[in-house]
Amino acid sequence: MSELNFLDLIMLQKVDKDSAVEKFGTLINTSFFETANLLGSLKVKQLVEIESSIGGASPVTLTELGKGVLLEAEEQSAKELDALDSAILSSLSRGVRELDALTTDLNIMPKDLAYHIHKLVVQRYAAYNVRSAKVSISLTEKGFNQLGQAHQAVAADAAALGMDSAVVSSSTSSQTANVQSAQAAKPAAVQAPKSSNAPSSSGPSDWTPGAVDAKTSAPAPKGQQTTLNSPKKSEPIIELPKVPVPMMRKATKLQYYFMKYWFILAVILILIVAGFALGVAKLLRLI
Repeated sequence: MSELNFLDLIMLQKVDKDSAVEKFGTLINTSFFETANLLGSLKVKQLVEIESSIGGASPVTLTELGKGVLLEAEEQSAKELDALDSAILSSLSRGVRELDALTTDLNIMPKDLAYHIHKLVVQRYAAYNVRSAKVSISLTEKGFNQLGQAHQAVAADAAALGMDSAVVSSSTSSQTANVQSAQAAKPAAVQAPKSSNAPSSSGPSDWTPGAVDAKTSAPAPKGQQTTLNSPKKSEPIIELPKVPVPMMRKATKLQYYFMKYWFILAVILILIVAGFALGVAKLLRLI
């Protein structure tokens, strides 16, 4: 029964003892073919029975399951408004009128939405219109006023919470001011800065300002003084022979070409040696 939607509930309410497939389209402002598809969907859900007839009307009757759905819808419509009803009214006030868009906006099961929309319609908070198998829902004056009263109640609660927070903040600020004034009334103790050179209460009384301790004014040892003041000896710098840059580049290129074309050079050298040997052999034959 989770596939039940509000359009199915509307069609179940339209079924009576004289209902037929051929006449049902005028009840919901829908064409014959779309009405036949909708009635076929209700038959698949086992909510109605359709009797086929040749040459006459095909009557439509409610099943026990369909009657149970209508009975449950009537029981739900007698209840008071709840949070879901308020959410539906709020969505309708924002311009969400189509049934599919309302289902997507609230993200709720179609069956639950169908029962709550039916409750709003029965209690005259909303009204619906069916055209071409599409359901559009709108607020009535009663529904609009109900939504306004809900907004006023929320605003009143927010104002009450704001007044409570203001009272708490004012009391807190007054307590803070009292604490600060009490702290300001206390005399601040001034402490004289202590000097390392000042004499203790038990020491001699011939101390004079600017006196320097003997330990701090003792000169440094002679060896240490000379070590600190003597400059560092410069180490000899070994200079390498400078090679002209063009010669280095030339040697580098020769090495590169030799490493790349050594096989070709070897073949040329072999050919030269072979030609020289052949020439020598011919010369010996002539002699």
